[in-house]
Amino acid sequence: MTWGQCEAGHGCPVTMTFAAVPALRVEPRVADEWVPRLLARAYDPELRADKASAKCGMAMTEKQGGSDVRANTTQAEPLGDDDWYALTGHKWFCSAPMCDLFLILAQIPEGITCFALPRVLPDGERNAGFQIQRLKEKLGNRSNASSEVEFQGALAQRVGEPGRGVPTIIGMVGHTRLDCVIGTTTNMRLAVAHATHHAAHRSVFGKPLIDQPLMQQVLADLCIESEAATLSALRLARAYDEGDRAFVRLGTAVLKYSVCKRGPAHAGEALEVLGGNGYVEESGLPRIYREQPLNSVWEGSGNVMCLDVLPGLAKEPALLGGWFDELDEARGNRPPLRRLRRRVARRARRPRGRGAPGPPGRREARTGHAGLAARPPRPARLGRRVLRRAPGGRCRPGLRDAPAGDRRPGDRRAPPPPRRAFVEGGGEDPPGATPACISRSDVPLTHPERVVFGEDGITKGDVVAYYAAVADRMLPHLRGRPLTLERFRKTIADGGFYQQGRPEHFPGYVPRIDVVRASGEIGHHPGCDSADALVFLANQGVLTFHGWAAREPDLEHPDRLVLDLDPADEDFASVRRAAFALRDVLEDRGVHGLPLLTGSRGLHVIVPLDGSSDWEELMAWTKELGAALVKTAPKELTRAFYKSQRRGRLYVDTGRARRGHTAVIPWTVRGRPGAPVATPITWAELENPQVHARSFTLRTALDRPADPWRPTA
Repeated sequence: MTWGQCEAGHGCPVTMTFAAVPALRVEPRVADEWVPRLLARAYDPELRADKASAKCGMAMTEKQGGSDVRANTTQAEPLGDDDWYALTGHKWFCSAPMCDLFLILAQIPEGITCFALPRVLPDGERNAGFQIQRLKEKLGNRSNASSEVEFQGALAQRVGEPGRGVPTIIGMVGHTRLDCVIGTTTNMRLAVAHATHHAAHRSVFGKPLIDQPLMQQVLADLCIESEAATLSALRLARAYDEGDRAFVRLGTAVLKYSVCKRGPAHAGEALEVLGGNGYVEESGLPRIYREQPLNSVWEGSGNVMCLDVLPGLAKEPALLGGWFDELDEARGNRPPLRRLRRRVARRARRPRGRGAPGPPGRREARTGHAGLAARPPRPARLGRRVLRRAPGGRCRPGLRDAPAGDRRPGDRRAPPPPRRAFVEGGGEDPPGATPACISRSDVPLTHPERVVFGEDGITKGDVVAYYAAVADRMLPHLRGRPLTLERFRKTIADGGFYQQGRPEHFPGYVPRIDVVRASGEIGHHPGCDSADALVFLANQGVLTFHGWAAREPDLEHPDRLVLDLDPADEDFASVRRAAFALRDVLEDRGVHGLPLLTGSRGLHVIVPLDGSSDWEELMAWTKELGAALVKTAPKELTRAFYKSQRRGRLYVDTGRARRGHTAVIPWTVRGRPGAPVATPITWAELENPQVHARSFTLRTALDRPADPWRPTA
């Protein structure tokens, strides 16, 4: 950073030389020959084969492809068994053509591949196929040559696996981008030095320019921005040194965008401090002003940096959590940073299409943090059919056409912690407890004799045995859903608690599902996709399972709608009337709902969806649906959230269509006397006046002959 202020042109070949080392080490036979030379401290300017030191450049960009290196047309033909190839093609930009070695991307039948092209061959002859067409007439950075070259049978050695050229060279690209940030910061510091020195020794209106209030504000802004860029560059460099891959993955692109984008404007402001003197070459500011745009366009301009964030977040959403942790250290009580964090978190939860974050917002990137822009408008949909609006403004959603499988194709779940044989600490059962095993699986069961439902004599062993027996019916409703667990350490009379997080001591067969919460943090929810996981959780005192209305891998597009009919008292007759009225409202819209006895007081009506709608679209449609239902019996039904406003009317709860809200999973046990079970039923069964919310219990639910929801679960 210090020597870069003396002369910036030599930074390019120096950067590429050290940045090429990770790429070359992919191919040991090439690395053994070249890496010691690249790391040598001596400098030898001649081109010859027996040099003790060397420099490395690169040539990737072609005029028809630009940043899209996969569109390159340069071809490589194999020459023999020693991985030497003859390259034929053209490179629009070849940086530092005086270097001894170049990393090149070229096409072979397997795809784009990386090659090491020496200027001098091992036998001492020049690589005649490397032909410089011209040197570029550049805006600045003139002391560093940039050229346009032709390859006419130029000899090169393959580096890395065939067809893996981009992954091979990406390490070099990352380190080059790091130096772009450092180079911009270097020139910012030099510009501040020129500006503050001039202001300190220039007198205006009877006192030094630096004492003028307006100039103090300008200089303060220049200094603060330079200091921020310096801290950011050093933090990024530390991440490279420490191997902090998560920070490097996002931080390189974000800081390359934000710091380098501000470089030219910062130089222009510093030049203005000197006035006319700043426009004269002797001041040094014109060179800085011409130099700064280079780092913004070298190795990817602003839009390329924004787009580079997308693959990382699409493959690893948890990367954003590390970025939020970094932001949390700085935001403190600063409202702008808190608002920025909320905005980025909100947009990160709204993917563009299916499973990919939206394009980065340039406004957020200017602050030094990667924001994700909102999606462009698209037709509101709730299924495979576009919502068709009737004259009254109502919409009808699409239904899911096929049963859900055990897992969706492409499901990517964070790897769970290693599986343990027994529970170790943090659970309800202390270490050393004598385990028993149930016939369903080999999951250990502790304290099966403990009574959970006191008046009914139902023990923990009874609960675990029930969940083992009901697993085939329950798992289709559980798989892939982030869960909230309702746990009871003792009896239901002693009360329980809700748990959203997945403890580290849970075994590996209990999945971990990562969720971006409203605050921006990454939450680790437990999941359940096997009988072993179900039995283990029951043994941990979990009585009731509450799940999201969406599944992995796409938590932004719900696959079911839950409508909750909640009576003011134990009057289930009012629930029955409301349920059939809701069925009619749904059928008017071409939608079929499924009734679920909640095991508490009310009833849920479940509408299966095909997962093509996001939460906002679903919530808008659900609100309209709830309003239409209330209109059928306004004296009996209400959508008022506060109990004081309901005045004894049944509450039509449409809020479970919001992201992050949960509903009881079918076949789950409720923590109420008698051990009632949330049970799927048919509309014909609901017509029976003897049926109520707690008609089926842990002891009777399994006597039901079939699951009426199985075809659509």
